Amino acid sequence: YFVGTTLFDTTSLAGVSSVSGTVLTDEQVAVRTVIAVLYVTLSMLGVAAMGLFLSTLTDSPLAATLGALAFLIASSLLLTLDAADAIAPYLPTRYWLAFVDLFRDPVPTRDLVRGVGLQGVYVVVLLGAAWANFTTKDITS
Repeated sequence: YFVGTTLFDTTSLAGVSSVSGTVLTDEQVAVRTVIAVLYVTLSMLGVAAMGLFLSTLTDSPLAATLGALAFLIASSLLLTLDAADAIAPYLPTRYWLAFVDLFRDPVPTRDLVRGVGLQGVYVVVLLGAAWANFTTKDITS
C-alpha cells in the first residue's frame, strides 16, 4: 500500500475501504498496519520461546528447530479438529489471525487482547522453563 501510493498517482483515491466497508484515511491505515505488524511479531514469540526451551533440552540445534516447528504444526492442526474444541482457546495459533480485526471499523478488541495474553503466558512459562533448565547445565566445561 505504502509503495503503491508513493510510486503511483493516488490523487483519485479517497481512502481505503476497511473490512467492514467504511473508508479509512491514510493515517488510520498506517497506524493499523504498524499495530498489525507488532501483533504478528508478538504472536511468533510463543513459538520462539518453545524453540528456546527445546534448545536447552538438546544439544542439536536441528532438533530444537524441528521441535518448535512440530509444536506449531500440531497447534494449527488441532484447531481444525472438533474433538479439540476444549483446548482450542489455549493453543498458541488460536488468535494469530486476529490482526485482521484491526482493519475493521470499529475495531473489535476481544480476540486481540486474548491473543496478546495467551502469547504472554506462553512466553513467560516457556522462557521460565528454559531458564530453569539452563541453570542446571554445566557450560564451563
